[in-house]
Amino acid sequence: MRTEHTGRRMNDGEASFLPGDIAGGRYRILRQIGEGGMGQVYAAEDLRLDGRLRALKLKPAGGAGELLSVEEAHMQMQLSHAHLPQLYDYFPAENGRGEMLVMDYVEGHTLEELIAAREAPLSATDTASIALQLCSALGYLHAQSPPIVHRDLKPSNVMIDRAGGVKLIDFGIARRFLPSQAADTTQLGTPGYAAPEQLTGQQSDARTDMYGLGCLLCLLLTGKLPELALRGHAGRGALPPWLERLLQPERGRRFTSMMEAAAAIADWAAVDFYSKRSTPLATGLRQGGFSSGKAVGDSQQVQVSILSVSPGSGATFITLMLARLLAEIGFSVQAVEIQSGQPHWHALLGANSGSLPTALDPRYVTLREGGVEWLLKGPHAGSQSRPDDDARLGLMLHGDGRQIQLLDWSSGWERPEALNRLRSSSLIIAVADPDPSRWSAERMELLEELTGELRTSERGTSRGTRTSKGMLWAANKDVTFARRREWLGMLPCRPDAFIPFLPPEDWYMMLWQGFPLPRKGRSASRLRASMKPLTEAVQRQYAIRLNYKQ
Repeated sequence: MRTEHTGRRMNDGEASFLPGDIAGGRYRILRQIGEGGMGQVYAAEDLRLDGRLRALKLKPAGGAGELLSVEEAHMQMQLSHAHLPQLYDYFPAENGRGEMLVMDYVEGHTLEELIAAREAPLSATDTASIALQLCSALGYLHAQSPPIVHRDLKPSNVMIDRAGGVKLIDFGIARRFLPSQAADTTQLGTPGYAAPEQLTGQQSDARTDMYGLGCLLCLLLTGKLPELALRGHAGRGALPPWLERLLQPERGRRFTSMMEAAAAIADWAAVDFYSKRSTPLATGLRQGGFSSGKAVGDSQQVQVSILSVSPGSGATFITLMLARLLAEIGFSVQAVEIQSGQPHWHALLGANSGSLPTALDPRYVTLREGGVEWLLKGPHAGSQSRPDDDARLGLMLHGDGRQIQLLDWSSGWERPEALNRLRSSSLIIAVADPDPSRWSAERMELLEELTGELRTSERGTSRGTRTSKGMLWAANKDVTFARRREWLGMLPCRPDAFIPFLPPEDWYMMLWQGFPLPRKGRSASRLRASMKPLTEAVQRQYAIRLNYKQ
């Protein structure tokens, strides 16, 4: 169990948290991960549950919205559904401090961010996948006794996790339907998504969520909210019949239940919504289907994944050289040891990990040296496995403002969660050496599939758009020998970079010095020249993101 409780405890009335603060006597704040009109969201670890990762929402004191009662909070804690975050803890507003809700930490992006990264509406398949998952969540809420009405369906309240799963978040204005109550206590809802009955002050019910869902799905399918999509006679006729029914101004003309709506959507999309197979949305996310050149979240950071075709191919060497070369050019660089085997970097870089500060992921320590921030696995990282390790890694990877982030996967990139991260990288560099006896057919098939996916993603971008994704191949330990052409012909495409096989005396000197950039001699000039295609590719990726940001 984790016993350290360092951090400043929050005082009454404080409006925000700082990293290290202890909220509610047990939740240590790691960093802020979101902010909106309904409050701030933080990643925090539960000190009483072995540092389990949680999302903590702090509502503004005296802000708009109806406060939960303790009884309502306890009832929400009993909710359990695959497409709803679990609520674990609740602290009512008091002494000038707003409400605090503690719930599941979901790694992913909001639908709002994913839409902003696209240049075209979603496909029918992706829209149906999102719709059916939301119908399932809303149907579950409406089946409670009394029913729970969300009342604020909009893209920023829908999360898409790394596997393509949908989570309906932010119960900031959710309420229970009471037949005896003629109107909502407070008139709430987001303009453009609020149902007519919300705007006139009538009580909201399950059919109110249907209208909000219709607005959201209209945006996904057409790129416009109903007010614009339905202008003119032709506009309404272009929408699917089920969407027109969700958007009926009179709630009595909408569907009778979310199950009925889901059946109509599934029939339209020819999707078996009872299937437990991977959804089309998950496939689209993994293949970059939501990215058309723009970075999700409009981030300028370029994330480069470097992997070895087989153990010992040299991904770590390429990562270290690339990090130092980019820092020399003037980029701010973060390099991360992702590989799943024995921790290696702390010995390679000569780091005394016992004296280095820990990162957001406690398996890591931070070393700043040579203009690079190195995130190293501690010597005992392999023995500290916890259920949310992958989520903590994601939190750490998204928590830095460095221009370039290099991830060294070495040969540990075959796990499904690793492949998901690879597919979301800006650039992938696959490193192969001239020893194909260690290559495996399965790994080569995966790499060929990955190369094909990224090429498909590039072809799918609109005319004139430069993709932000790509895959490069580096032939490492390259040397002239009789069967060199045969070796290179075994790769899925011609290598982009040919890294020379350095003389043993130069190689081992660099190894014992922690692989600094060589500056003198023939080996130095050959190595720098061979790395140029890789450094230039990273620079191009950064320029693309900078142009989109502007």
